[in-house]
Amino acid sequence: MSKPKPKPKHASWAALSRYAHESMTPAQRIARGKKAAAARWKKVKPPPDRPKPGSGYSLVALPIGYVWKGVARALEDIRATPEVILWSRDRAEVMARLRQEDMRDRVTDIVECDPPTPVEGGRL
Repeated sequence: MSKPKPKPKHASWAALSRYAHESMTPAQRIARGKKAAAARWKKVKPPPDRPKPGSGYSLVALPIGYVWKGVARALEDIRATPEVILWSRDRAEVMARLRQEDMRDRVTDIVECDPPTPVEGGRL
């Protein structure tokens, strides 16, 4: 693929720019160059360290009257029919909810997932 042709520079603008450059001191030229480089670097954004948009964390729990049948079975059941207690993009918020008094005696898990979608009846 060939590059598109650059637009021709207006002669008077080029002359004005050249004149301005010649009349500047070396310190002013350095400052102008640093400002231009900073503007170029500002355009290039590094990837964010946070999770991609749309991802978050769900705090899920087994029902209150659950009969314990071992760890493997509990993990299987929690992923098959989870009761979503809280969904948030902030893991610290989910951890704070997990530490609350009413969650102490429940089998829970934190799952990384997309935002929940409403189902019939308007509930999650």
